[in-house]
Amino acid sequence: MIEFVGGGPYDGKVMSTDSSDRAEVSQVRRSAQLIGAGLAIAERQESTPGNLLTFRYPSAAVAEQAKTEQWSEAKIKALMPYYEYEVREYVERDGLVLIKARYKGVAR
Repeated sequence: MIEFVGGGPYDGKVMSTDSSDRAEVSQVRRSAQLIGAGLAIAERQESTPGNLLTFRYPSAAVAEQAKTEQWSEAKIKALMPYYEYEVREYVERDGLVLIKARYKGVAR
């Protein structure tokens, strides 16, 4: 499971492999694989893992405006704000892994 915390538009959202949304299930599985790889690398290097993964979500309102106004790729790249969440925390319990994605702010 991935829990989004710390603010932003996804605060409180939980994604899991139990979802009926296939895209969500796929994203959770891919994310878990990437995070697991990052943890394995940190373990081999005998270091503390830092940021294991960054989720970037475009602003829904600006994305809709870009679609309506048919913005060019260059304009989208220049003007689209993204909400960023970093994964630095996880908890393993009873065979489940809870991944916390903490809000970092808006980036372009």
